[in-house]
Amino acid sequence: MGANPAVVRAAFLGILTLLGHQLGQRQVGLNSLALIAAIMAVFNPTILWDVSFQLSFAATLGIMLYAEPLASGFIKFITRLATRSIPITHMQPGHSLDLGSGATLEATYTSSRGAVLLLEWGNFRMLLPMGMDLGALEDLQLISAMRNISAVLLPESGYAPLYPPELISFLHPQLALLSVAPADSSGLPSTETLEALQGYNFLRTDLDGLIELTTDGRQM
Repeated sequence: MGANPAVVRAAFLGILTLLGHQLGQRQVGLNSLALIAAIMAVFNPTILWDVSFQLSFAATLGIMLYAEPLASGFIKFITRLATRSIPITHMQPGHSLDLGSGATLEATYTSSRGAVLLLEWGNFRMLLPMGMDLGALEDLQLISAMRNISAVLLPESGYAPLYPPELISFLHPQLALLSVAPADSSGLPSTETLEALQGYNFLRTDLDGLIELTTDGRQM
C-alpha cells in the first residue's frame, strides 16, 4: 500500500462505518480498527514497523478508549469551577499570563485550531505556534516584536505553506526548533522549509532527538 497509512486507515474505517449503517448494525470501533490493521499487514507485513502506521493507529486507539472519559472529566472540571465561582476566560489576542520572575506568555493570535503564543523573559523571546494557520501568517508579520526573535518552534512537521521563506526571514530567529517525527511518511519536513532555514541555526527532533532549551532571560 503506497498511500499514507493514516489515510488508508481513515478510508477503511469510513468504509466499514458506512457498510455498518447500510446493514443496520452498530460498528464496534476496536474490532474495526483491528480488522483494518490486519488487512493492511496482509498486503504489506513490513508496515507494522512503519512509524506513521504505529502513530496513526495508536492515536485512533487512544481516541476510542479515552475520548469519552476525558470529555466527561472535562465537563465535571468546568462544572466544579462554575460552582466555586471561578471565572473562565476564553483566550483572545493580547491576553497575557504572568509566569513569575518577569516572564510572560502572551497570545498573539487565536483561532479554532489553537493559538500562537509569545514567551518573553528579559531579552529572550520565543514564538510558540500551537495553532498555526494561513490567517496567522498575515498577523505575525504585522507585529514588530516578532522581528529578530530569539527562538521559534516550527510544529506541523515543517509543512511549507505554514512557514514560507518570507516569514522565516521576517522572524530572523537565532534558533529554530523543527518538530517532526523520524522517517515521516509524508516526506516532511518540506524541502522548501529546509531551504528557508539555510543560514539559520536549527535543530530537528527527527535527527537530534529530544531538544531542551534553557535560558536565563539574557542568553540561551
